[in-house]
Amino acid sequence: MTRFISLLGLCLCLALCSCNTSEKLAAEVNTLITNQVDSASTGLFRFEDFGKVDGREITGDGATRYELMFKGFIATNQSVCWKDDHILKIVSKTDVLRGFTNTSYPLSFEVEACEDKSNENYYDKDMSANVTGTAYFEKRDSGWVLLDYMLSDSSVKLKF
Repeated sequence: MTRFISLLGLCLCLALCSCNTSEKLAAEVNTLITNQVDSASTGLFRFEDFGKVDGREITGDGATRYELMFKGFIATNQSVCWKDDHILKIVSKTDVLRGFTNTSYPLSFEVEACEDKSNENYYDKDMSANVTGTAYFEKRDSGWVLLDYMLSDSSVKLKF
């Protein structure tokens, strides 16, 4: 009976540690995307309502990785007008799953502050678009390291 209780306690401890790690990883992704959206849009957009959807640990090629699926939305902080064809480019820095290490297009917003409501690319303050994505972590001796993230709605027209 004592062995069973000890085993049950160990399982509970491992489960709690796993949840705590998952929450820390989610918080790291949320902070990174929030800062990058603010910086790339020069404060015209914000990233909000981050939520972890799912996650899984992947082992292979001599490495342990964690894949974290998330959701959120990007909203305007003020009225904006999209430049040209008003495409929101959201792509990752690297293609982790395919092993590419070349830098790809960073998060970018081709917008400017605008009050011209007659402009066909005009959007009011607080208009938003839902986004989903995946973040990739690798387990190292020093702990989990964020390798990259990708937003699933990359390079699509943002319709409000």
